[in-house]
Amino acid sequence: QESRVVTVEADLADLKGEGALVMLDGWNVDVAARTFGGASVAANAAAAAEHSPITGLPLQTEGLR
Repeated sequence: QESRVVTVEADLADLKGEGALVMLDGWNVDVAARTFGGASVAANAAAAAEHSPITGLPLQTEGLR
């Protein structure tokens, strides 16, 4: 199993009093929504394959690497 550490820095003034939200997506990514220290992490559901527009074109899933 692979993992990645993502570090995000933001000026609190840019957040305008709101908490930060980091949205993640990718192939074979399992994202559990979490909130901690004024920031939230969530899956980018809009990027999931089932939300892709229907084009009639085949979706390539092999030979991508």
